[in-house]
Amino acid sequence: MPDVLAAIVPPVLGGFATFVAIFTIMHARTPRVTPEPLMGVVADETETEKAPAWKAWMPPLPVALIFLLLPGVFFPALSAPFEKGLPVPFAMLAATMVVLVLNRREVAATVKAFFEGMGQGYAQVISLIVTASCFIAGISAVGLTDRLVKFAATSGIGAKVAASFFPGLLAVITGSGTGPSVAFSKAVLPGLRGAELATGVDLGVLGAIAANYGRTVSPVAAVVIFSCSLAGVAVPVVVKKMLLPLAAGFAVAFLIVVLRAG
Repeated sequence: MPDVLAAIVPPVLGGFATFVAIFTIMHARTPRVTPEPLMGVVADETETEKAPAWKAWMPPLPVALIFLLLPGVFFPALSAPFEKGLPVPFAMLAATMVVLVLNRREVAATVKAFFEGMGQGYAQVISLIVTASCFIAGISAVGLTDRLVKFAATSGIGAKVAASFFPGLLAVITGSGTGPSVAFSKAVLPGLRGAELATGVDLGVLGAIAANYGRTVSPVAAVVIFSCSLAGVAVPVVVKKMLLPLAAGFAVAFLIVVLRAG
């Protein structure tokens, strides 16, 4: 795990910094748009102003727990029982308990809001994840994935281009970043152990970053649709705003990996 993190952190940070800088410059003077209310609900400004600050820290709490309990990185004693990292359901349950404790005076309303959110999640998020998983399973069943993997397993710069292009393209088509990245890594990396381990890690890093970037600009990605729904903004508008900054960010990440390997 530490070796993989050491390989992926520099290109991730370089690409992210490039994306943020270009996005900020491009849209620094973009006029502010008043979002449409979600599901016809009109927000109460009085309640928003009185909302406790701790509520803003709750959404990223599960991700923070998973990150802090990475095996052997920050807290080895706490992460020892989880050899492959803290499972996502464990992190979600722990965060839910924290929310209930902090919001103990409104437990009934919190639980009701949770299940209302679950309904919207099944309609707009989980259904798309299932569809993307079925699509990936389908292209694997007809042998397309194996052909792409064999092409990407070539040596030299061609392998890195293929490791970036195919997972990124599949992520845009399916709206899933995890599926294409994991499928590519499982198919390619096991054959690149030993002397070619460094090359295999670089291919896996590029595949993971490309799939993440592709998912971010996919008009059928659950996270894109859900975010646009919350903000009351059309999906194509958001995708167009991110295309150029993400392309530049990935170009920087790609160069970091190529120059490091050279």
